[in-house]
Amino acid sequence: MRVLLPTLIGLATLSTATSPAFSQTPADRADARCIMMFSVAAQDPKNREAAKTGSFYFLGKLGARGMTGKLGPVMVAEAKTLTTPAQAQAELTRCGNELNARVPEMSAALGQLQQASQAAAASRTRPPTK
Repeated sequence: MRVLLPTLIGLATLSTATSPAFSQTPADRADARCIMMFSVAAQDPKNREAAKTGSFYFLGKLGARGMTGKLGPVMVAEAKTLTTPAQAQAELTRCGNELNARVPEMSAALGQLQQASQAAAASRTRPPTK
């Protein structure tokens, strides 16, 4: 977490020009902040895989809303709003909670896929009925 604030400040100072005007929602900004948080968290090798998963989840959400092409300017703007370690930690907690809330849905979907696969395999191995 010690690297988090300097990294975000560095990101915020990369661009002093105003960002191009485009429509962004609070959800777009929140998801962009999550990508930033997980990108920073991925710098720690023990968090790398989980952080990549989180980044791709939020990138997918932004992609579904057509925002991936505008992600850079949104991230630059949002990095300027994260000025304290407490803010960054709160964002990381919020993002992690949202990601964890999706785990049961994914587990249920994978369970259904496994059951369907097992049923299909069983139907191929049964002898034909007369």
